[in-house]
Amino acid sequence: MRLRDILPLMQPVVAVDLGGTNLRVAYYPHGAPPAERIHRSPSAVERGPEAVLAAIRDAVLGVLPKPAPAGVRVGVVSPGPLDPAQGVVLSSPNMPGWKDVPLRQELERMLGFPVRVGNDANLAALAEWRYGAGAGVDHLVFLTIGTGIGGGVITDGQLLLGARGLAAE
Repeated sequence: MRLRDILPLMQPVVAVDLGGTNLRVAYYPHGAPPAERIHRSPSAVERGPEAVLAAIRDAVLGVLPKPAPAGVRVGVVSPGPLDPAQGVVLSSPNMPGWKDVPLRQELERMLGFPVRVGNDANLAALAEWRYGAGAGVDHLVFLTIGTGIGGGVITDGQLLLGARGLAAE
């Protein structure tokens, strides 16, 4: 039996993984795996935030069925530091020119869908704690090593965000 067969029908989700090297976008029609459509491409961050935002828009619209289903939501993980409450990339050492970029606001304007933004390492830590090797533990430290280095911390069963989401930066 597949996960989507036992879960109640959930709203469709598009997941966006923005990295210093790659852009990955996946469409989950039931809000959970498996993905129905996947897009992979270089993130081309050297072209600047405007070009990357346009590439994200095109990739999101490219994985969605036509017409887009009602209630679709978009979740974006991005290297930080970023402010998850405001959806703003404060700065990114591995993405030149990304200083105070209003990622959530711009994508909501371009797409017309609700968008949530989080730090990639924080959300990877949360996923590992919920579904991976960290399932069932109260405390976890997660490190990512890719184009950049990041970390996320779970303490007492809670994702540690700190002021403006910068706790593990």
